[in-house]
Amino acid sequence: MVIVQTLLKLVRYNKHFLTHIINQLEMIEETIAGYDVSSHFIYRIAEFLVMLSHDTLHSKQVIKVQDLIKHCDSLLASGHEPETHALSALEPVVYDLFLVRLKTDNKELEAQRMVIVQTLLKLVRYNKALQLLTVIVDSVRSESDKWKRLSRQIVDVLLVHLQTHAASGSSKGQSLLDIYSTQLTLFDVVSSVALRPIDPFVVAFRSLGNRNDINRQSINRWLMNINIILRCLVQNSTEDAILTRWNDSLSSTNGTRDESFSAALLRILHDIVLRLLTNARQLRGQIDMTLVSLASDYLYLLMHIMEN
Repeated sequence: MVIVQTLLKLVRYNKHFLTHIINQLEMIEETIAGYDVSSHFIYRIAEFLVMLSHDTLHSKQVIKVQDLIKHCDSLLASGHEPETHALSALEPVVYDLFLVRLKTDNKELEAQRMVIVQTLLKLVRYNKALQLLTVIVDSVRSESDKWKRLSRQIVDVLLVHLQTHAASGSSKGQSLLDIYSTQLTLFDVVSSVALRPIDPFVVAFRSLGNRNDINRQSINRWLMNINIILRCLVQNSTEDAILTRWNDSLSSTNGTRDESFSAALLRILHDIVLRLLTNARQLRGQIDMTLVSLASDYLYLLMHIMEN
């Protein structure tokens, strides 16, 4: 704490020091994409600037929160990988606004919170964005209306994302199982109100189950998305309700197979097993453990449906 206070005094009386710190971020923003800069270094710079935005720690506010967010936006627009640059800079800002200063009744801070949420919703393909959204939605659980409203926003965006990003391969530098785990956690902390009615989930499951563009590179992400939506269905509705909505969707969904819910579940299982065997043959006995892990989760969900 003594070191922090000393640094704050140094910044307050020496504007050149603050300029130097901000210049570090600006240099990273202007650096050619792909240039190796430590995400930890970016995080620490942003963390220190967040401390300077507190007028309670010193006589006056040295930097405004909106200026910090502008630097995050600049990093996002710079072409650098968001996971390592923009999101690393945004992380301490999220912790500050949604954990440290959540109860601060300040319209300006509330506006900046909404800006952050909208930015993260555009980046849901990145694991760190999902983690930060989890922190945010969990932080407002005590405020029922805000929790429900934010949960609805997140679920609506994720449902679209899960359907439109089913055929893409693995993301650069991101573990698919890490993303899977984070998405499951995020769906656990949103309000159950955002998971009903189940109609959008039924439509999304039918849409994913009928994809014909899934190959060896994309099957893991496809199955991950299948598991997430199926889990939401079985945890938040009864089998009778799912079957009713499924049958209702048959007449309203074009370009999909006219099959029962159980037939769709078994067909997907067949496709998974076939892909596991095909992969093992093509890779000369090597097993895709990510696919095995996702397949075991799918089997668990099937057993849950049969037992209930």
